[in-house]
Amino acid sequence: MSSDPIRSVVAAGVPTAPQSRVAETAAQSGSLVARMQADRTTENNGVEAAVQQIRKYLQDSGRSIDFHFDAESGLPVVTVRDTNTGELIRQLPSEEALRLAQLLKEGNGLQGHATVRLIA
Repeated sequence: MSSDPIRSVVAAGVPTAPQSRVAETAAQSGSLVARMQADRTTENNGVEAAVQQIRKYLQDSGRSIDFHFDAESGLPVVTVRDTNTGELIRQLPSEEALRLAQLLKEGNGLQGHATVRLIA
């Protein structure tokens, strides 16, 4: 049998202080990840509930709402339409803003594409 007490403890499988701290840190990390996932789930549920409330309100007022991503720019787009006629009532961001974002993304700048008017 070895006379070195540390080697005896390690050989016996008893965790040393650094091993205990690593295990404790790992357990805390797992707990933190679980809390973050729970928070994200709660947040997602809140967003879904808000979207449902908006849809219900708009439906009651004869309007529909749509959320999608613009194919060119990749930006999220929200449209509100009249449910009876299909007419576009509002779009955020506007078509102009989406075109501007695409031009900037392509690196072409605004040369020849935009006019700035100052109102005094």
